Amino acid sequence: MSGTLTIVGAPIGNLASVDSLFAKALKKADLILCEDTRVTGKLLNLKGITPVKMMSYREENEERMAKKALEFLAQGLHIVLLSDAGMPLVSDPGYRLVHMATESGYETSVVHGPSAFMEALLRSGFGTDRFVFLGFLPKKGKKLTEAVELMSGYDMTFVFYESPYRIRKTMKLLQDRLPESRYAICRELTKMHEEFLRGQLSQLNILDIKEKGEFTVVLRRER
Repeated sequence: MSGTLTIVGAPIGNLASVDSLFAKALKKADLILCEDTRVTGKLLNLKGITPVKMMSYREENEERMAKKALEFLAQGLHIVLLSDAGMPLVSDPGYRLVHMATESGYETSVVHGPSAFMEALLRSGFGTDRFVFLGFLPKKGKKLTEAVELMSGYDMTFVFYESPYRIRKTMKLLQDRLPESRYAICRELTKMHEEFLRGQLSQLNILDIKEKGEFTVVLRRER
């Protein structure tokens, strides 16, 4: 019997977003690959799903675990790939495994779930006719400069994730380089302390940004 790989989206905050397809996929699994088994264990318990075998699959061990998972697929196991929040592969580990599995001819499927960047994009009110998702911006140096230059060169919407430790510094840089752009800073999406800041970059008070939680930023560059 040939194994299968199912990519499953996890809640980004609001557990009510979990539907029956999520539960069905996890109940069918012989093995769940997840970033943090403790986080996934709590989610399964809250949803009344009896935990099956779980193994940690994260950026630090992705290459090794992807090869191991391929061995499990060869044994006929049904594997679920799950992130702590949102969709696997979207600024989360999983690409290597999915690539190797598809190249080896194993069946792959997706149980769609929420994604922070799409949630922020749709709720920003900015144009969705043309947009680019940048993942996490580079921390510093030439690559960060290149990312900002990319945003300055096109009339479209850009979406990216940012750390609470860098959010003020990043927004100050964008404010200096793209003052006429519109922004939406989305903090703790779908969670109890969800917060949105919107406006024109030139008028943003950097100190209004709370340096806590998870951030998704939407930027609309217009000339």
